[in-house]
Amino acid sequence: MQIAVQMLDKIISKGLAMSVVLEIFVIQLGWIVALAIPMSILTAALMAFGKMSADNEIMAVKATGQNLTFLITPVFLAACIFTVLNIFFNDMILPDANHRAANLLSDISREKCRRSSSNPGSLSATIPNYALWVKKVNSADGRA
Repeated sequence: MQIAVQMLDKIISKGLAMSVVLEIFVIQLGWIVALAIPMSILTAALMAFGKMSADNEIMAVKATGQNLTFLITPVFLAACIFTVLNIFFNDMILPDANHRAANLLSDISREKCRRSSSNPGSLSATIPNYALWVKKVNSADGRA
């Protein structure tokens, strides 16, 4: 969340359209999903089986004559399904989302330079540790 707030400040300060800002945040959610799904499955399994063990429900299942595979099989099948989906997501969707995000953030950073250098005969200090003197501006493409 801290990264999102830092990016939000940088992006909104450039005067971009809300659709572009939302696109950046949706694209950036990809790597969060790739990390959150395996961790949530692990946490859920540990909490469920830990609670069952603490309440002696596992012992009750054993006392009825059932094998523990009766309990583990559905969890294992669900974990396998989520594993296959996560592999597909990490292989097919995440690289494209990361590439799109990098291109979009690169375009946004260049947009800031273009806007800051639009006043001919001025000194621009919008880039940290640099000062740019704009002698003239090309009216066709806005480049200094």
